[in-house]
Amino acid sequence: MRFLVSLVVFMSMLMAASASAQTPVETRGGVHDGYGRLVFNWPQPVVFEARIEGNELVVEFTQPLSSDLAPAIRLLRQYVSDGRIAGRQARFTLTRPVDIRSFGSGTSVVVDVVNPPGTSPPASGRAAAPAGPPLIGVRTGEHERYSRVVFDWSRTIDYAVDQQDDKVVVRFGAPGRIDAAALSRSLPKNIRSVSAAGGGNLSVTLNVADGIRLRHFRSGPKIVVDVLSDGSAPAEPAPQVAGKTPEPSVPTPPAAPPEPAPAAAQPKPLGEPVVLVPRKSADAELAAPSVSPAAPAAPEAEQPVATGPSVSLSFEWRDPAAASIFMRNGFLWVVFDRKREFDLALLKRLGADVATDIQQLPGERGSAVRMSIPPGYAPQVRKDGLLWIVDVAPGKLKPQQPIAVIPQVGLASGSRILLPVPEPAAPVQFVDPDVGDRITAIPVVPLGSGVVQMRDLRDMRILPSVQGIALIAFADDIVIQPTRTGAVITRPSGLALSVENKEVEGESLGGTGNASRIFDLPVWVGNGSFLGNKQRLYNAVATSRGSQRDPARLELARFYFANGLGAETLGVLALMAESDPEILSDPAFRALRGGARLLNNNLPGAREDLFHERLDGVDEIELWRGAVLAREGDLQRAGLPMRSGGAILADYPETVKRKLALLGAEATLALGDAKSAEEFLRMLEQENPTARDQAKLQRLQGALAELTGDYEEAIAKWEKVENGPDRYARSRAALARIELLFRTEEINASKATEELEKLRFVWRGDAFEFQLLRRMGDFYLEAGNYRQALETYKSLVSNFPSKPESKAVTQLMKDIFENLYLNDAADAIPPVTAISLYNEFRELTPGGERGDELIRKLADRLVGVDLLPQAARILRDQIETRLTGVEKARVGTRLALIQLLDRKPDATVAALDDSQIEDMPEELVEQRRHIRARAQIEQDNFEGALVTLDNDGSKDANLLRAEAYTEMKDWRRSAVIFGRLVGPIDRRGEISTETAQYALNWAIALALAANEEKLRDLRTRLGDAMNKTELAEAFQLITSAASKGLIDYRTIQNQVKDVEQFQAFMTNYRDRLKGGGLSAIN
Repeated sequence: MRFLVSLVVFMSMLMAASASAQTPVETRGGVHDGYGRLVFNWPQPVVFEARIEGNELVVEFTQPLSSDLAPAIRLLRQYVSDGRIAGRQARFTLTRPVDIRSFGSGTSVVVDVVNPPGTSPPASGRAAAPAGPPLIGVRTGEHERYSRVVFDWSRTIDYAVDQQDDKVVVRFGAPGRIDAAALSRSLPKNIRSVSAAGGGNLSVTLNVADGIRLRHFRSGPKIVVDVLSDGSAPAEPAPQVAGKTPEPSVPTPPAAPPEPAPAAAQPKPLGEPVVLVPRKSADAELAAPSVSPAAPAAPEAEQPVATGPSVSLSFEWRDPAAASIFMRNGFLWVVFDRKREFDLALLKRLGADVATDIQQLPGERGSAVRMSIPPGYAPQVRKDGLLWIVDVAPGKLKPQQPIAVIPQVGLASGSRILLPVPEPAAPVQFVDPDVGDRITAIPVVPLGSGVVQMRDLRDMRILPSVQGIALIAFADDIVIQPTRTGAVITRPSGLALSVENKEVEGESLGGTGNASRIFDLPVWVGNGSFLGNKQRLYNAVATSRGSQRDPARLELARFYFANGLGAETLGVLALMAESDPEILSDPAFRALRGGARLLNNNLPGAREDLFHERLDGVDEIELWRGAVLAREGDLQRAGLPMRSGGAILADYPETVKRKLALLGAEATLALGDAKSAEEFLRMLEQENPTARDQAKLQRLQGALAELTGDYEEAIAKWEKVENGPDRYARSRAALARIELLFRTEEINASKATEELEKLRFVWRGDAFEFQLLRRMGDFYLEAGNYRQALETYKSLVSNFPSKPESKAVTQLMKDIFENLYLNDAADAIPPVTAISLYNEFRELTPGGERGDELIRKLADRLVGVDLLPQAARILRDQIETRLTGVEKARVGTRLALIQLLDRKPDATVAALDDSQIEDMPEELVEQRRHIRARAQIEQDNFEGALVTLDNDGSKDANLLRAEAYTEMKDWRRSAVIFGRLVGPIDRRGEISTETAQYALNWAIALALAANEEKLRDLRTRLGDAMNKTELAEAFQLITSAASKGLIDYRTIQNQVKDVEQFQAFMTNYRDRLKGGGLSAIN
């Protein structure tokens, strides 16, 4: 009896403990077009399974729950008749055959019961569905500052909201019905009652509390009405969905509406961590699925590729800009790390009917343009110099160069995500105007580098992109750290990543277990002494005959290979290929030869063998392929295959293991994978490294310390290596140290180049020299030393013409050159330096109109500072090599003017003759006529100048005639011309300074022509007007002396200021040159 009592007590305690362990869960239901939805709102993410057992729907969780299922069942009577909670299960009795689909959304679990294909829609309730309007699902939510009602229409309809005092009427533009009774049982606090009216289009009346305000908007087909409490935030269009219960669309949940967001953290420059402050979501729908935290999200419903026109949108920059280009909810986002206002009118014209609703979004940093594009369309990206071009065309979103999403679990600093891409820009944030949450973009420079698939994690969602990285943070302390090798995303306590996730399995070195292998190095290396094994295998080859010889040779080759002797291995394999050419088709032979070629530093040969298609799919070969990539300098691409097969090295012989472990450590460090790099380095430490390998090990340990943020340790390691004897390790350690000191602002760009110059001749001829020259050029550019930057880049391209990256460096040189001369960056350097730089690197001048514009701007600047010969030289070259037609004549005219300004009349005439064409515009013909006449005057060919000016009655022509007559001392005709220039006098008796000058010249010409009568008439006519000018005294002197008969005509020119007719003609051109540059003249 005592035992029975004890048992009863024990069972009661168990039941009480079990009950206390149950987690309260809110269960909601809703009916949609073609399916019903169950949503379980847990307080934390939970693993679950949904299945059908007989006529029951079973949703099983990993922990017990308690929940009131009745409200959900009432809304889902088309699909379920009753339900119950059984420990860790929620069980529902189905009323008809259904299919199910399910997914997690943050802390919510969503289960849809779907009409099977080919079946009729379910009846409403237990009887046949009566004919009538559709049942519209209604959801409510209670928030800190507002209450929300969401009407779940299955299609987009019109609606209107009227408010009179405490009555709000929502009128919909389509028939429908709601379950007003059920809705009345779950009304938010600010809504007192609800009623609905049908008989046509649906209208719903809400009786609300006093003193409230409304906010309403459309979110896809849903209609959202918010009842705002007094003092709440002002109405603003915002969130995508409403209600406390998540109702994500299938299969990818839409985001939920935001609460007012805390102020965003001030973005920090590249190299500093940026803490992301997300716009808080009021509803669980913003949270991402978390069933398998780092796995790709469930794919969206397959969209057929559209057919139709394509468009191209251009985004021009004066300086290099990084970009992030991605899709979200049918909108294309184009984000840059630099700030500028785009010409939206132009973008709308370019977008035509394909890219619509184009808008530029506000943000503290960077620039973002968002536009709507049709379903089945996708963006692709390309560049032309500094111009980014986004092509929108039928197709699927797919980046050219995928950026891996690499979870890193088990680090001392906590789990994190690495996205390896060179030199990402600092993150920029923008608010999605439809959803209301914050999107964080990480723009990158490498063209076409983007994320292939959406990644849904507990802390964030990483969006697919064709360029750069974009994510939505679900936590307010997400930190993004841009590094030289990629973007690191973490939290102070580490990200919530599951070590059981498939993508995380590769976080540590892979390649054990069921990995496929082709080498058996532990056996091939042999037992006992090296010399003894070698002699034994030699003897076996020497004593073998016929068909037995090649197998004996193969054993010897394998022995050499396992001992790291590449050259000896290749020698034996060459004999085998000579005796049996067909052996080249054997994948095992190719693998062995490829590995030996790698050990022997024959990289092209190693690539030929190890990347042969017959070796595809062999896990061990992936390790060796990664080693080839690492030796070629492509460390980022090498990182993944070396990490995935790194554990295979564990049983490799010491010599081979050391070589590959070093490459593996370097590659995974470049990938930003600290844990894998640490394992490679530990493997190396355990193999008794040689003195040379010890220096390499310490260099890489310094890189690991840098990656984990221990900068002092990194510098100490590198300085120790720099003081050692190994030139290879010394040079690389020095470069790493200089890079870190620059990034931490311990040294500036000028000091960095000074330090790097010392390394130029320490190590030559491999990928390191390429890297060194590239960074030197970058630092020179940062310091504003354009000549040294371009010279360094030019040396790099010359020394490494076949290296794929050289093409990008060549493009960079062109971009720098264009930025200097097209975007006016050269204005910051002395003109003499600018022309010298142009002459030295003129091969970088772009073709076509951009190149002509570049030359035009440079010539303008040179003329502006009187560097006339230099300006003439570049224009002459442009005429001879680039131009035809009217443009050739136009630039030829500019060249002629430069020669004229430089007092070179013969060169002026030659420039006009060399650029002469038919059918020029009349104004250009006149301009050229005047310049030719002025050159002829300069040549003392006065009669020729007058012939050139025949039938030209323009002002400039008269000035030139006056000058010619003056030089000829033909004062009578000179006076006639000046009389024409003076013209009629203003009735008010006022005269301009210019006309006064002509009048004085007229008087001088009349005096020198001894025409005293005309001179007296001139005094009478113009005396009063001239007395009001600065030339009054000179005019009176000339005209008064004539009236008194006192003038000495032989010395008249010495009695007045010298008036240069040359200046009279050229002043117009000089003024135009000052105002708009040389190109302004025509």
